[in-house]
Amino acid sequence: MCSASKMTDNILREHHANLEHRDEKTQIIKTALKFVCNDIAMVDLDPKSYPTAHSMTDIQSQLALVPESLQMFLRPID
Repeated sequence: MCSASKMTDNILREHHANLEHRDEKTQIIKTALKFVCNDIAMVDLDPKSYPTAHSMTDIQSQLALVPESLQMFLRPID
């Protein structure tokens, strides 16, 4: 099993275990946050490469760096 899949399994196991002890709404939000944080950690960035001024102002270039899970949370805000 790949590490991303294993992390997903771990997050879901923890979620189900914690549902018995906490408010369901709060637990769902915390679980979603864990998924988003995990997706952010999985973004493959080259620390030796810096974005150009053009790419910093180009929304599509910037969105390519943001995981889909985080974009789903941000879309209703824009």
